[in-house]
Amino acid sequence: MDTCNICRFSMMQSSDLVCHQFILETTDRQKVAIVTTLHILGIVTNGQGIFYINKKAYELKKGDVFIACKDEEFRVEPLEALEYSYVTFNGRRSDELLERMGIFDNNRIFCGLDDDLTDFWTTCLSKSDKGNLDLFCESVLLYTLAHIDSAPSNAKSDVVTKIIAYTNDHYTDQYLSLAGMAIELGYDAKYLSHQFMKVRGVTFTAYLRTLRIKHAVYLFEQGMFSIKTVAMLSGFGDALYFSKVFKQETGLTPSEYISSVGKRHHE
Repeated sequence: MDTCNICRFSMMQSSDLVCHQFILETTDRQKVAIVTTLHILGIVTNGQGIFYINKKAYELKKGDVFIACKDEEFRVEPLEALEYSYVTFNGRRSDELLERMGIFDNNRIFCGLDDDLTDFWTTCLSKSDKGNLDLFCESVLLYTLAHIDSAPSNAKSDVVTKIIAYTNDHYTDQYLSLAGMAIELGYDAKYLSHQFMKVRGVTFTAYLRTLRIKHAVYLFEQGMFSIKTVAMLSGFGDALYFSKVFKQETGLTPSEYISSVGKRHHE
């Protein structure tokens, strides 16, 4: 980064929603492509540029919001003196939020949002320091995602988006099924199954299983060590089946994972 850039780090740790960095980039040079190990949410605060991601190019102007998911290669190039800010984040809830925005369906840039959004980012960055950085990072993240979610251009009618939104609200219900969801949403179950597989590349059952295990991991991380209770609160009616699925998803049994959490807490 250029010497005039600002980069602030947060050391707060949680498996729910973690904001790591709040960065201001001010540059007139071409940026090399990078692969991020975290999700990135950014906003152009001045100038113009081009955002390259997933073999696509998007023009950027002041007020435009862009997103890169973890493990994606992207770069931002200036067309003129370009200034943009971004936060890096991860955690179980971060994936749920991006699902809700339809980000994983290849939406990566959002235009025409509230004109005051850039001012909010600038104010938060100027007021942030080591003691409150996590609060300001989370504030700009949630505030911006709320604007995206309420924007008229957001594809709310997409059937897969409806499936994901419904699932995120009900995944802890052990009786949740695509058949029951189809009745609630007014679709044919086979149609929902086909569309979900077509867009997401995984079955709904696999998606639901992964979502539930992420929630179980979060509960273990928060100090809830009863396997039976965590299984129930994560949507599994059978603790033995939960343990089997947990091992498949994480590589560890619930007991082994609990042990690893305990060791970290005592370090």
